[in-house]
Amino acid sequence: MMNQRNVKDGVEPCEKIYKGTIDCFLRTVRSEGPPALYKGFVPTWLRMGPWNIIFFLSYEQLKQLY
Repeated sequence: MMNQRNVKDGVEPCEKIYKGTIDCFLRTVRSEGPPALYKGFVPTWLRMGPWNIIFFLSYEQLKQLY
């Protein structure tokens, strides 16, 4: 929603695709179904999961050393 393009009808002013968060949520669920809300979950989890584990293990070790 943050990167949405403006829709031009040939004349200014430009109209946004979504009016807000709830509008975006409802349009997505209506057009693509509830699973569309989880697009990209697995790649994000695979990227952030190991990072979080390493970060908190390192943080606890550094806390003990300090």
